[in-house]
Amino acid sequence: MAHEDSLTHAIDWDVDRATFEANIDSLISLATDNKKIIPLPIAIVKGEPFLEMVIAITMQVDCNGCNAHCCRTNPDGSNISMAWSDYDQLRLKHTEEELHNKGIYIRGATCVFPSPCPFLMVNTCRIYDDRPFICIMYPISNPARDGTGAPMLAVESSCPEARRIAKKLYMDMWLLRERVRARGK
Repeated sequence: MAHEDSLTHAIDWDVDRATFEANIDSLISLATDNKKIIPLPIAIVKGEPFLEMVIAITMQVDCNGCNAHCCRTNPDGSNISMAWSDYDQLRLKHTEEELHNKGIYIRGATCVFPSPCPFLMVNTCRIYDDRPFICIMYPISNPARDGTGAPMLAVESSCPEARRIAKKLYMDMWLLRERVRARGK
């Protein structure tokens, strides 16, 4: 069963570079136009190697020059939930009164960040080194599903950096496949 935010889209790896690139551009445009996530060609498997892959992807995100859309509007339109550990991290540098005045509050077992983020100033995060885990992980999304229903890594199409990273990842993987194929393996 596909994730409600993902696309049904087949990737043909056995085409020339120009055709493959056009197909990936189409996938990314379709996801962006329809506000869907972009599936990446990486299966989700539990364990440390997968976490390292996610970190490698999120470390490529360069927010310089971005309009901070993700900090202004949560992709699903709601406030942003964060873990207690994130709240505790913020309390090391801000009083509870400061956090409350910024609209950060506790609801049940969840801490809630308002949207837009109260720490965003002139498209710059004022708490970048202490930002919540959900912010660190952005633009990683809930998983997409492949044709067999297996989970795949996915990114938010609303993020320009996610679109750039997705295209680069697909193109690099296509190139690697072509080089392996050319070696007769």
